[in-house]
Amino acid sequence: MLASAATACGGDSTAPTRETPPVQVASVVVAGAPSAPVLVGSTVQLIATPLNASGVTVPTATLTWRSSDAAVATVSAGGLVTALAPGGVTITASGPGGGSGTTSLDIRAGAPLGPDGGTASLLGGLVTVTAPGAALAQTTTLLLRPAPDAPTAPHLVPGTAFELGPETLAFNRAATLAIRYDPARLPSGAVENGLQLHQLFASGWVVIRGSRVNTANKTVSGTVVRGATYAVLTTPVSRVTLRGGLVGGALYVGQSGQLGAVMLDSYGDTLTGRPAAWTSSNPQSVTVDSAGRLSVVAPGEATITATSDGKSATTTLLALARPTADWSRAAEWTTFQGGVRHAGHVAATLDPVTFQERWVAPAASGIRLHQPVVGDGRAYVTTTAYFGAQRFAALDLQSGAVVWSRDFGAIHSVNPPTFDNGTVFVMTGGHQDSFLWGLAARDGAVRFRTAYGNQWSQYGAPLVLGDGVFSAGGYYGGMYRFDARSGAIAYERPAVWADGWSPAASGGQVLVPTGSGLAALDAASGATAYTVGDNRLTAATPVVGGLGNALVATSTNLISVDLQRRAIAWAQSGSFGGAAAVANGVVYVVNNRQVEARREGDGTLLWVWVPPAGAAAGPVVVTDNLLFVSVAAGDSFAPTGATYALDLSARRQVWSYPAGGQLALSAQGVLLIAQQSGSVAAISVR
Repeated sequence: MLASAATACGGDSTAPTRETPPVQVASVVVAGAPSAPVLVGSTVQLIATPLNASGVTVPTATLTWRSSDAAVATVSAGGLVTALAPGGVTITASGPGGGSGTTSLDIRAGAPLGPDGGTASLLGGLVTVTAPGAALAQTTTLLLRPAPDAPTAPHLVPGTAFELGPETLAFNRAATLAIRYDPARLPSGAVENGLQLHQLFASGWVVIRGSRVNTANKTVSGTVVRGATYAVLTTPVSRVTLRGGLVGGALYVGQSGQLGAVMLDSYGDTLTGRPAAWTSSNPQSVTVDSAGRLSVVAPGEATITATSDGKSATTTLLALARPTADWSRAAEWTTFQGGVRHAGHVAATLDPVTFQERWVAPAASGIRLHQPVVGDGRAYVTTTAYFGAQRFAALDLQSGAVVWSRDFGAIHSVNPPTFDNGTVFVMTGGHQDSFLWGLAARDGAVRFRTAYGNQWSQYGAPLVLGDGVFSAGGYYGGMYRFDARSGAIAYERPAVWADGWSPAASGGQVLVPTGSGLAALDAASGATAYTVGDNRLTAATPVVGGLGNALVATSTNLISVDLQRRAIAWAQSGSFGGAAAVANGVVYVVNNRQVEARREGDGTLLWVWVPPAGAAAGPVVVTDNLLFVSVAAGDSFAPTGATYALDLSARRQVWSYPAGGQLALSAQGVLLIAQQSGSVAAISVR
């Protein structure tokens, strides 16, 4: 038998040996991965246990290690993981036979930030977090990684979505998060100034209001209060609005003007840096360039459209034939609302195509001014401070230079001035220290100073009629007549005890509010000619119209008094601001923050003008073809207010200036705007 066996083996004299079967690994258990995120730059030692199909450890198996993303982390032959960049990574250990095991690591950039505050720079400054003191109760390691599940959006800037942690991160005081962006990766059509910081809520991006872009260092920053997912997006335009004094307005042939387009997001916040495309429906009449600049070439009408990001806004602009200027009948503006009638009317036709700023000059520093008056080539203006630095300044009408000034000191008040025949009359107020001053218009020299009764009241400008100066005054109200040359008191008569009013003149009579009506006094003697009794005729300055009437605008009523019949002609209730102006049978008055035009004869409402922005403030000034209106300061279009000129036929604004205030129109062709800041703007309108 043994011989047979040897023969069967082919005569091999060597005894056969048995080979060791290869090791088969059915699975691998990988351990050692921390549950917390791993910081960039650190290492983690993983331990792998190979198992056969029966679950028994195979200690002799040689394992192979690999990383799913070598840019995020590498792994050595011994299972040592080195974290290189933030992100998620899977480490796999494989053995003979194909069995393997995996573990996942959350690798994040990290930087500490303590209770004292400071700036944490992450990823080489790609993201920074700046926290004020006490924003964190204890030192915290901030964690950052690219957002793994950030929703895609057409407005998302690639490479800017990050998850800021840890999950428990909360700032007691708002911190500032800044993310750097690559301008080469902006979405199509996006501009850098349109970028904003966003936070991920649920599955959508929500803008962080007040975030801002710095195009110099290519960052977008905003305030954050907790850990979350943040990114840079270009915010879509939700709405376009048009701004500027010509919205809904008109221009004359040969005139140009400017419109502005403001883009808003869904919150109504302004989106900066967004370009608009401008078009005109009738370029044969009105053209518009790429910056919103308008030019009128022929009479007509055009719809101007501004479009951005698919959203549009429009306004209709009228193109008018250019007026021919005529100043031949204009009278100088010497007292409140121009003259003794206080009608606020300058009999002239103006051509706004020629309007241009002449000068802006400070009459007082940061103090609101009264309505100016003009005489002898100068503008005269006083301050309205209450127990502040009271000042009177005479400005050269051509240059704005201060010709002379007088500081009254920190007295109670100085009232608006009046010019007549080389003298400027002004009243100062207080208690026992109230005076009517007569100052030489050429140099401010005192011609007289007359004490009068007063009890902390502030009055309107004096009225000069013949050789008399008439003004409100009195310890418990009243009206004085002073001699225009000497300042001597001729008489004192009863009148309402209230602030702000001035008498008016009509046919040799002086119209005075009494508190219970309107009295007409003989100017020479002071005798009462008649009184129209009505409790609505309280403390407002009367305005003498062109129909033998007086118009009185109180805070709640506009009343026309028929001076021939000595009765109320008509009355209109409302919320009126300042004295009315009247010209050519029409009364112009501010009511409820807008301008009303009413028929002088019966008060019928003819038309209303609403400012493009802000609230109209009276009194207004009217010419034969224009109405000048001031808009109160604080308006979003012009923080210092604005002044508009309205064409009376078109009933639309045709010109604007970015400052409002008390208005006066000189017969020399200068519109004066006395501002809250203490400066006077002079506009050449002739």
